[in-house]
Amino acid sequence: MRLFVAFDLGELDSYFIDLQKKLPKEMASFRLTESFHITLKFLGDVMPQYIENYKKMLKEIKVKPFTITFNKLGYFSKEKIHVVWAGLEDNRKVMKFQSDVDNSLRKYFPKTERFHPHVTLGRVKKVYNAEGFKEKLKEIAVSSKEFRVKGFKLIMSTLTSEGPIYEDVGVFE
Repeated sequence: MRLFVAFDLGELDSYFIDLQKKLPKEMASFRLTESFHITLKFLGDVMPQYIENYKKMLKEIKVKPFTITFNKLGYFSKEKIHVVWAGLEDNRKVMKFQSDVDNSLRKYFPKTERFHPHVTLGRVKKVYNAEGFKEKLKEIAVSSKEFRVKGFKLIMSTLTSEGPIYEDVGVFE
């Protein structure tokens, strides 16, 4: 079973779909995301018999509701651009919460070394003009959108040829 811990942002589907529509599709080919979330910790392939242990540890995290604001676009790139994302105005509260998730699961999983809170809008298959693509991304007007975090989920991801299928394994509020 492939698992991760995340904030489910399904309430903001229309906001993220609007951002996807603004992406410069004439300059790249994409696989657009259909389900929006901020991954707090990727657990990877795990043995099913340990899931109840993970859920018990995650239940111990106290969720004090807070608000996050999306207001920018960006991309991840090593040699080539491979992910386009929506980012946060201020990520300190999410960073703190991610640290709490890391600490709760430390018995079973190593600490996350690099964490960059974001929502994946699309995975880039090919960019036809990298510099032009980057410039077009900078030109996209991104309106601010707030989201009230009240809980998080443990989610199973099943990979298919059409993209991942997500299923909630645990909900924590």
